[in-house]
Amino acid sequence: MTLENTKNLKKQVAPFEKSTIKKSVWQLINTIVPFIILWYLAYKSLSVSY
Repeated sequence: MTLENTKNLKKQVAPFEKSTIKKSVWQLINTIVPFIILWYLAYKSLSVSY
């Protein structure tokens, strides 16, 4: 990688260096809630016989 490519890459990824609390919280909710729901449904499915 040349020096010019490195500078260009740093410039392109600069907006992603700082975290955003709002987006972070949304990603946690968007992941944890379905995870819990799916585990609950899996647990409830144990009572269903084959």
